[in-house]
Amino acid sequence: MDIKLKTISLLVGIVLLVVSLFNVRRRKLSEDLALFWIILSLLMVLFAVRFDLIEKVSSLLGIINPNNLVFFLGLVFLVFITFYFSIKISGLEKRVIILAQENALLKKQKDVDTR
Repeated sequence: MDIKLKTISLLVGIVLLVVSLFNVRRRKLSEDLALFWIILSLLMVLFAVRFDLIEKVSSLLGIINPNNLVFFLGLVFLVFITFYFSIKISGLEKRVIILAQENALLKKQKDVDTR
């Protein structure tokens, strides 16, 4: 691995880790999502320092080019995050419907009480 690419990967991993921890501390990022980003940043730092691990894993899986493993893992991560957000959005959609119905009932009850 080229030293420039290794340095950039290491810096991006460290910056991502610091930003994730900072946003968790300021309560802008929930702990469950922060876990994804912290693991991702630690993996980036690990693979930047020890690129031979990517080469070993890719050879064990029968992948000729280690870069293809990195792209595949990135794709798997994005699919996992998308699925996670889909579950979260579905739950929030149900909560919004319930809140809207409760709000309508409260408004109707208030109209009845004021008459």
